[in-house]
Amino acid sequence: MKEQRESLHNILQEAFEMLSSRQDHEKNSFELEARNNYKQLKAKVNDGLIQAEESNEYKETREYLKKIQAEFKGIKLLKEHREELYSLLQSAFEILDKRMDEFFLKKKKNWELRMQYKLSTLTTDIFEQSESLQKDIENLQELEDHLIDIQSMGKETNTIIGLKARISSMRINVERKETRIKNMESERAELAKRLNPDE
Repeated sequence: MKEQRESLHNILQEAFEMLSSRQDHEKNSFELEARNNYKQLKAKVNDGLIQAEESNEYKETREYLKKIQAEFKGIKLLKEHREELYSLLQSAFEILDKRMDEFFLKKKKNWELRMQYKLSTLTTDIFEQSESLQKDIENLQELEDHLIDIQSMGKETNTIIGLKARISSMRINVERKETRIKNMESERAELAKRLNPDE
């Protein structure tokens, strides 16, 4: 009947209006929450960007950026705001990565320079020690020859005792220098290997 049709139509129209009102309310509520989230997250992203550009605490900054990245999950944001902030955060990661690469490359170059200097110093020290060792060996040979001469001539025992003491002391010096040179050569070989691992 006409009255029933109008009554049902009015009820249906009221339901549509109620649904539309609820949708508007939910949309407004979502947008309000999304804008508040955007403001808070933007402040953090901007802070992360500044840290990525300026901080030398690379590990801590990377952890902070990861923490911000985790906040994107499940947070209410408008699509364009999400894309904007995520793009800024990715830029922060890229800036930080580039700075880290430059830092470690510079650090490696500085290390290589220090090692090259140490290698050069070791080479010089080995040469000087080898020269000194050669002189000591020659002096030792002279002392031993002198001892043989004195012993064959049957000279006094005090001279022989003194010569033997000098020879003994010289032998100890020779052994010490040989050990020192061996250790330095081993250190030099290890350094050269670290500087040129592929060779």
